[in-house]
Amino acid sequence: MRLALFSCLALPLVVAPELTGVTIEAGTKVTKTFVNVLNLELVDVEVTVDGEEQEIPDDAKPEVTLSDEEEVIFEDEYVKVDGGQATELLRTFSTLVDTSTQAIVGPDGEEMEQVEEGESDLAGETVRFVWDEDAEAFDASFSEDDGQDDSLLEDLDGDADFLFLLSDKEMEVGSSWEVDVLAFDRISSPSGDLKIIAPDSNEEMDEVFSESFRDGLGGTFEGTFESLEEGVATIVYEGEITTSFDVDGPDEQMGSQTFEFTFEVSGKLLWDMEAGVASEFQFGGDVEMRIKNEQTFGDTDVVQSQVFEGEFESTAKFE
Repeated sequence: MRLALFSCLALPLVVAPELTGVTIEAGTKVTKTFVNVLNLELVDVEVTVDGEEQEIPDDAKPEVTLSDEEEVIFEDEYVKVDGGQATELLRTFSTLVDTSTQAIVGPDGEEMEQVEEGESDLAGETVRFVWDEDAEAFDASFSEDDGQDDSLLEDLDGDADFLFLLSDKEMEVGSSWEVDVLAFDRISSPSGDLKIIAPDSNEEMDEVFSESFRDGLGGTFEGTFESLEEGVATIVYEGEITTSFDVDGPDEQMGSQTFEFTFEVSGKLLWDMEAGVASEFQFGGDVEMRIKNEQTFGDTDVVQSQVFEGEFESTAKFE
């Protein structure tokens, strides 16, 4: 067999497409649906009085479950795209809702449930995001001035394409990179602070809690370019995210609360190479939440510690 003949064949080179961020065609509209779900259950309670631990019989402990589900849907129109990202886009918010439920079954079997439904005044509005190269941030404004409250624009995030999960260096199949742990907050807050508020909520306390949660973030978070098949890039993520912070009570007697969260996280991002934008995101894992509440009653110091365990899930679909 004359194998030398094959040395003269000039075969066309197959060059794998590069993942360089958003390369979607200007003028394209994409509907983006984000769902964040958190479920927690009380698994342990401890009480100390003046430093002495108090025995609490199991049949005296309440059953407590906490759940939260947020749904965010908006349409992005990519007006201008450059350098791997949208530099101008119009975002029309359609669904911005949140449901929080606290269910308690007391030692006597009495059941109590508190449900809070949150909504946002941004629903139905269209916001224009324009990239400011000098500030390296998006400027947000209402596409039409109808006397809207400009405070709704504060702390909005123009990047809803998960660019914060990609590496700022060249990515190829098999490569890995560290992801800033602040990305965890952006995953759970698509488009930033959407002002989803329940009628009876304490907005000031909610803001303090959110800022403290974000400021205390730490841990490890890593992404890996797992595969590129049939025009779809798959990037997987894993890590352990922690945060801890104190929140002061309304008065000296109520004292303060210390929160500690641990998230064991994993997930994957699918990127449509032909469309030039993400197509799907799945993320979640196990959660542990510890709350220590310190109170003073006269000369008596009481510390109550609660441990909650559960799961969370964040999903996104681009169509």
